[in-house]
Amino acid sequence: MVKENNKIGRRTFLVLFTAVGGYAAVGKGAAHSPSEAPSSENYDEILESMTGDGSENNPYTITDVVELQAIEGDLNANYILGNDIDASATSQWNDGKGFEPIADSSGDFNRDSFSGTLDGDGYSIKNLYIDRQSEDRVALFTGIGSGTLIKNLLLVNADISGNIRTGGIVGESWGTIDQSGIKDSNIHGDERVGGIVANANGRQGSLIKNAFSINTVVDGNERIGGVCGRDWHGEIRDSFTTHSEIIGDSTSSTIENIYYQNGSSDSIGVQLSKEEMEGSSASQNMSGLDFDSLWVTREDDYPTLRSLSDSEDPDPDEDLEDSEDSDSEDPGLDEDPEDSEDSEPQDSEEPDSDEDTEGSEPQDSETDTFEEVVDALSELFEILLGD
Repeated sequence: MVKENNKIGRRTFLVLFTAVGGYAAVGKGAAHSPSEAPSSENYDEILESMTGDGSENNPYTITDVVELQAIEGDLNANYILGNDIDASATSQWNDGKGFEPIADSSGDFNRDSFSGTLDGDGYSIKNLYIDRQSEDRVALFTGIGSGTLIKNLLLVNADISGNIRTGGIVGESWGTIDQSGIKDSNIHGDERVGGIVANANGRQGSLIKNAFSINTVVDGNERIGGVCGRDWHGEIRDSFTTHSEIIGDSTSSTIENIYYQNGSSDSIGVQLSKEEMEGSSASQNMSGLDFDSLWVTREDDYPTLRSLSDSEDPDPDEDLEDSEDSDSEDPGLDEDPEDSEDSEPQDSEEPDSDEDTEGSEPQDSETDTFEEVVDALSELFEILLGD
């Protein structure tokens, strides 16, 4: 009889333990398989599995391309990248059409667009693929609404093709894009094609500032710009491109401190040569950019934003998290990942704590909860076995 009770106890324990294991596997922060595009029916489940709740103070943390696509599940929420996103798998998504542009911004009005926030936090989205040549407003986001903010985001090696209003980050913008860029990419469309934004609508508050496009092919039939294809009553400032035009067309726009490489002398902005835009000379020739706090020059290369310099650096292990607020000439390149251990004197209060990577786990409330549940189940197991 005791043996039978023990058998029931083990089965109960295993069921409970499996449930807890399932919580750990599919709970907050779990990884997702990028081999296939996520179904819209699963967006809510994906968002629920992500760290954060989408609020302003606790944004959803995006750690892979599946979670990036799931932004579609809540267009009013706040998001932040938790690491660089490898979007290579999107080249096989949706029968070759690739990533599905986020939101459904139809018509010329600010509706059905993304109205939350996206903070790239200095990380990059790499190898994003979109091939929707018969569709309009093709970009990472089809449209962003008035009051929406996208910042600290870098696209690298993106390949995006669409019809009218095709861009790198946004197809139709009524919002703000700040401290963001695109490099080593290809953007193809018909008309109103831009490296960052295809069409900016200033009547609804469009603002592009501290943006750049480097070594990015932007082509189409008309209104082609390295940063913006067409700006209408909007504001574009403190930005540059290595494309021959920074803005393809503008109407009643506020334009300040924008620079482009070579091209026609009658294009919008200040024309500079490649040599004038590289190295230390960049700070002299693009004096409208804030090199004291936002931009940094690089030897034999184009300048970049301090907030994105980690994503541009060949060593992904360098941590420039604090560089955005730094006024030093070296924006955080002296930072060593091991420096984070300098804060460990706090462990003097707990001499028994581990100093390896597991030592940080007690700071995670969800890990605490999981461990407490396991401990409780272990005690239950002993009771059920009737030691």
